[in-house]
Amino acid sequence: MILETVIVHGSDFIEWLDASGNAGGTVRRIAPARLRIELTKAPRNLRIAHKPRATALLRTTDTPLPPAKEPARLALVVPGEATPAQRVPPAQNPYLIEGIVRDPAGEFLPRRFSLNGGTAAGHQIRLFRSPLGSRYGSAGGVFGRLTFADDAPAAWALVELSVKPPLGATQTYTAQADAHGEFILPLDRLPAVAVDAVVKSYPATLTVLASATTDPNTPFDPDELVACDVATGKDAGGQPEFAPSLSFTFTPGAISRVVSPEHSLLRLKSN
Repeated sequence: MILETVIVHGSDFIEWLDASGNAGGTVRRIAPARLRIELTKAPRNLRIAHKPRATALLRTTDTPLPPAKEPARLALVVPGEATPAQRVPPAQNPYLIEGIVRDPAGEFLPRRFSLNGGTAAGHQIRLFRSPLGSRYGSAGGVFGRLTFADDAPAAWALVELSVKPPLGATQTYTAQADAHGEFILPLDRLPAVAVDAVVKSYPATLTVLASATTDPNTPFDPDELVACDVATGKDAGGQPEFAPSLSFTFTPGAISRVVSPEHSLLRLKSN
């Protein structure tokens, strides 16, 4: 005999994804328990709970709210056995959540995030590995430093590299720069050069998403970055020339520093 049924509905959830490296790989979830979340804007009665695969967003009734803002009840006790209708989650009003997520171990870079909770549909937020958390494999990779024309570091910028092997589709890799504009990008899935290959290197194209308004001391939302031009050399007067992308060749297995031609680093220009 069932005396009562306790029903607790989650309000929503967040999956944290490792978005570094090859864009065509399997989804790599980050264990939520390793992360620290600082909410800067959220309902007063929101509580977060880390589960093995996601962070649950829970609405409690511990904190009184004005009647007009009181959420639909997500936790209740039903006498006896609950019916299927009683188990259906109630409709909720959407609510805004903003915050900063950090990895105390430093393997992932911190970032700001913003989402509309309350749909119970779930959200996926991308995190990127820091130079500390990046490891080169047998395929090698690239590294570099990004700055704007005034020498300010392109903090938190995203570097996207497309590489075209002789056989197979173009592969795209992504890395995020740290507060100093420095990045490391392992090309872990790049096929090796065949022993009898005539061409020993692959054509590569680098593009950058960045913002001149980022503060190195404050995490930024990478979803708000925009495309920037990259210096591809200098004109006759010694001034940088810019283009939407930078092309070069990469030899699998090598670890190569990427710089703008005739520069000591990768120079950017905001559009």
